[in-house]
Amino acid sequence: MNSEDLVTIHAKPHPDPKVQRVGFGLDHPYLELVWGSAVGPSVVHLLRRLPDLWGQAMPVRMTAGELASGLGFPGKGGLDRTTKRVVAFGLGEWESPQDLAVYTQVRALPSRLMRLAPDWVVTAHERLLTDHLHQLQGGTAPQPDSVARVRTQLDRHQPPVARPLSPGPNPLAR
Repeated sequence: MNSEDLVTIHAKPHPDPKVQRVGFGLDHPYLELVWGSAVGPSVVHLLRRLPDLWGQAMPVRMTAGELASGLGFPGKGGLDRTTKRVVAFGLGEWESPQDLAVYTQVRALPSRLMRLAPDWVVTAHERLLTDHLHQLQGGTAPQPDSVARVRTQLDRHQPPVARPLSPGPNPLAR
């Protein structure tokens, strides 16, 4: 194995003390429901998987091909594009060419990105941020079904992600 093929990803506290105090953890629905509209599904998928991988070994150290394959990415190129987006959107930083530090918390979506988001994402942002801040201030926990309600609202406003496979010609193949 060539050492240039190794990728190391470790957890790092967010550099902004405010985000350290009030940010959303990588397991919080805010990452998927709000940040996902800006960074895309591959970044969300990587960030969601990292806490599990860090639980097995800290830092995560493996070949780029092995990590890409384990995440279901189409080769090292998909992983490369994803890690570049992690850094470009301020969710982590390169500490060396093969060492990615990923922040363990994300901030609320910046207003410049929120302006580009569809209404259902803005609604999810407002709801999840309000619940999160209320919890941090020592209020009672949000209703247990609040995330389920948000997901139900989102499902009503989104087209289905996948359709069942049907025998016959592929309408997308031309």
